[in-house]
Order: sequence, then C-alpha cells, then structure tokens
Amino acid sequence: MNFILGGYYIITPIERLNYMDKELIPETILSVSECICDVHPKTTVLWGGSNEAKRKYIQQLNVSPGTYKEIEKWVEDKIEAGVFGFPQVFTTIELAREFLAKFLCHLSVTKIIGIGLPEEYVEAFIEHEEVQNKEEANQYGVEKLLLRRIPIEEKD
Repeated sequence: MNFILGGYYIITPIERLNYMDKELIPETILSVSECICDVHPKTTVLWGGSNEAKRKYIQQLNVSPGTYKEIEKWVEDKIEAGVFGFPQVFTTIELAREFLAKFLCHLSVTKIIGIGLPEEYVEAFIEHEEVQNKEEANQYGVEKLLLRRIPIEEKD
C-alpha cells in the first residue's frame, strides 16, 4: 500500500493510564493529537498574546527566554519559507530533526513521528475538507502536503 506524506511532528509521548485496556493500548502512546500528547512547537502559545502561557511553555521546555524568542523566529522564518505548516507540521524529517537538535535536544522524551494517508483516500480527504476551495494561506500544513502527493518512502 502506498502512503502520501501528511507531515512530521515532534511530540512528547505519554504512558498508558491505569484505566486503559492493556490489550488495546500500548504502554507508550504516540499521537499528533494535542488532546493526548504535547506537540512542539506549540504555535498557539507562540502566536498567542498570553505572557503567562509563554512563561509556562518556557518552563515546560526548560529553555531561556532568549531561546524561546529564537524558537518564535525560527518558526516564523520557516512558515515564510513554506517549509513549516500550521499548526505544528514539519514538511520534512530533516526539518523536524533540525528543530529538535537546535531547541529540544535536552528533552529526552521527545519523539519525531510522521503521518500519512493511504493514497487511495487522499482525493476523498481533499474533497471532504474542501481544501481546493481554501486560499493557500488558510490551508493546514497537512492539507498542503497531501495536495503535493509526496509518497512516503519505505525504510528497511
């Protein structure tokens, strides 16, 4: 089966909670859903107006305010270059690795994960989300990548 790239994400995995079924849920959970795992960088904080949220995120990342400003600038530059998409979508694994090495290498629990969609479902997704009716500036990063139809290469 061929998969089309939906992007790469930097996440903080969580451990399965006691009430979760051990037969269904793995011990470590990896998800790009912000309801489940922390996804970095948190663009809602970077672009939000709350200084308190920024202060908490700086503490969570264990970085200096100066490094936090560098993160904001890095994300802004990559969005302008068209290689980083909203909300936290890295368009290449190399870009995600660059961000991780530059800003989060001191956090041992972060992971880079990629998402994709089986090729046969891409057109239905695009139609359902009405992606082609949106201006490019209003498209999510995953939508832009699926429109490009970049195949995910299998690694042995």
